[in-house]
Amino acid sequence: MKYLVVNGDDLGYSVPRNEGIVRCFTEGIVTSTSILINGEAVQHAVDLVEKNGIPTVDLVQKNGIPTGLHLNLSEGVPLTQATSLLREDGCMLGKLEIREQHKLGNIDFKQVDEEMQAQIDKFELLMGVKPFHVDGHQHVHLLSGISEVFCEVLTRNGIFVTRLPIEDISETYLPNKDFLQTVINDSHSAKQVFDRFGIRYTDRFIGLDSFETSVDSIIQKLADMLNGGNHGDTFCEFMVHPGYRTEQEGGCGCGPDDFSQSHYRENELNILCDTKLKNFIDKSKFKLVNYETLFLTEAFSIRK
Repeated sequence: MKYLVVNGDDLGYSVPRNEGIVRCFTEGIVTSTSILINGEAVQHAVDLVEKNGIPTVDLVQKNGIPTGLHLNLSEGVPLTQATSLLREDGCMLGKLEIREQHKLGNIDFKQVDEEMQAQIDKFELLMGVKPFHVDGHQHVHLLSGISEVFCEVLTRNGIFVTRLPIEDISETYLPNKDFLQTVINDSHSAKQVFDRFGIRYTDRFIGLDSFETSVDSIIQKLADMLNGGNHGDTFCEFMVHPGYRTEQEGGCGCGPDDFSQSHYRENELNILCDTKLKNFIDKSKFKLVNYETLFLTEAFSIRK
């Protein structure tokens, strides 16, 4: 059996992003989401996931869309006084500058620990439970040193599921290919840390391409995932960033970025709700699951 989690990132960023992600859950193939707990539309997001869920005995959030934490150390305003993560204007450094400051040794890991814990605590306050899975906004959780703190915080809170974005992009044209290759390299290093702490992740991953995608290209990637790997149970994640375009209101306290305002967000939304893609999934050997149901499968528990 090939198990597939389709996770919509950046819930809470803006009302349009929230509404788009929820539409992809109710009408498309998205099976779970992860929330930016410092997002400007976080309360709207919480209300939506509670309202639009499908009751099932397997879910941690019994009547809501399965929702994890999209841990954010790089965009907007933090929940704590994490000065080593900040620019002079009080906003966090951004995905490129945090990596530069990390290389220079300027990130205070104690502050990282405190910010991570604060975000988990706020998630629990708003959602009523701790997150079942935690992934990283802009993949900052993979950086050396930060990945160790990440694992320590997760295990301290009884959380053992994350994302490991290792994907072959060698034959793909991407405008930010160098950055994404760095993310993949960081993932290989973080994998050793995750394994040491017993943090679980899927066997296969796709989704680093958030730009020029089409229904046919997604179907081809999913077909390749079906045909690759072993012939037994395989556990896969498809990371997506759908939503209606964010205009002026949104972000994480410092306004919306170009990524959220791009037409690519609505392109992803339309692809994920496309009948051709849904028919492919229905006829394939994929079983759509969320992290909770995946974790509860006997094979996953044994292998990890």
